[in-house]
Amino acid sequence: MTIKDAVERVLSMHNGPMRTRDIWAAIVRGGLYTGKGKTPYRTMTSQLITDIADRGGQSRFVKHGFGVYGLRRRERPASGRNGQRHCRHRRPGEVTARLMSEIDKDIPKRQLE
Repeated sequence: MTIKDAVERVLSMHNGPMRTRDIWAAIVRGGLYTGKGKTPYRTMTSQLITDIADRGGQSRFVKHGFGVYGLRRRERPASGRNGQRHCRHRRPGEVTARLMSEIDKDIPKRQLE
């Protein structure tokens, strides 16, 4: 599995965009990718930036802000009052904890031991 495939899998299990550190934590926890370099977290971020720059609208990823990425196919039209998107602010640990529990359910127990 490539690093971009791992990012796509994590983002598809989540409801919306995520911070890169939360994406990386979910990848490591799920054993989806093991980097061989010194800074695999930075490699992941670099690959996301490069994919978006090179492929533009054809990229499977979209940047929502500094260090925040989501899947292009999950983008929905604005909803809520006056066409504004509803944003629920969460603490970073809350997102990670919920995502980790979803990944734990998805991975067979023998792989976690």
